[in-house]
Amino acid sequence: MKSLVRAHRLKLGVVFDGGQLLSGMSVAENIALPLRYHRELSPDELAARVNDLLKQMDLATMADRTPGQIGRAWQQRAGLARAMALQPEVLLLDSPLTGLDVRHANWWLGFLDQLSHGHRWMNGRPMTLVVTADDFRPGAVARRSCVCCQIRVSRNWATGLRWKRAACRRAAKGRTRRLLRDVWLDSFRS
Repeated sequence: MKSLVRAHRLKLGVVFDGGQLLSGMSVAENIALPLRYHRELSPDELAARVNDLLKQMDLATMADRTPGQIGRAWQQRAGLARAMALQPEVLLLDSPLTGLDVRHANWWLGFLDQLSHGHRWMNGRPMTLVVTADDFRPGAVARRSCVCCQIRVSRNWATGLRWKRAACRRAAKGRTRRLLRDVWLDSFRS
């Protein structure tokens, strides 16, 4: 049973609101953390994987800084790098665009688009993205999108169809945040 739970955990990456990095560790150490716990890598392999992620996220110049020494937008990217370190099949993102300026929000939208269509870091394999948000722009780049209200799909659109503002407003009233918790808990119940 424990091995089954562990297998499920390794298939999920989680990006918490604000990145939720460990304050006593550098950005590079935060990114390396899941690799140290779940992969048996040599120090050179570990450094190579972390450096590659730092470059992917434009964080290379901040590798030795602690979370308190970088801005919130960069902390969020470092949280994404940490979540992607194990190359999960599903990425859960808690409000990834909240509080970001246009430059950082556009970077996120472009990167999420690459992930959903098969990014190089994922060996070209598309990643499933589950996003809780008050900002529904990530849905615009998805091949298929849905809005969940009270853990039920209330709207489901194929690519190219416009989001309906009323449905988005209803979903944005905090109910979608439960989705992250419920998906996370359900993955361990099976």
